[in-house]
Amino acid sequence: MRLYYLIWVDCITNFMVKEKVERNLKIKCMIAMCLAMTANFFLPVIFLHRHGHLKFYDINFNIPYPPLNNWANFFVLYMLPCIVINYLLIFHNNRYKKLLKNYPYNNGKLFLYYFTFSIFSPIIFFGIVFLYFQ
Repeated sequence: MRLYYLIWVDCITNFMVKEKVERNLKIKCMIAMCLAMTANFFLPVIFLHRHGHLKFYDINFNIPYPPLNNWANFFVLYMLPCIVINYLLIFHNNRYKKLLKNYPYNNGKLFLYYFTFSIFSPIIFFGIVFLYFQ
C-alpha cells in the first residue's frame, strides 16, 4: 500500500504544482490514475480470459449498437472497479490531504514512470503477441 500511496501523492502534488489551483484536481488525478490502473488491470484479465481461466468476466448489455455495448462492457468491468477503489482509498473524507502530509513528493517522477509503464506495457505486449502469433 505504501507504493500505491506514494504514487498517488506524487500524482496529486504534481497536478497541484503545475496548475497552482485545486480546481478539478480530484477529477484530473482520478482520470490519470484510473487510466493507468485500468491498463494494468486489463492486461492480466484479458490474458486469463483468453486462456479459459475467467469465463465469467463478461457482461452483455444488449445495446443494439455493438461499439457502445463494448464500451459499456469495458467501463463496467475494467474502469469502474479502479474508480471505486481509488475513490474509497484516496478521496473519501478528503483522505488525500492526510496522505499529502505523510508521504514525500518525488517531483512527479514516480507518477510519470508508473503512468508511462502502465499505458505502454499493454501496447507492447499485444504488439509482441501480434507479431509472434501472426
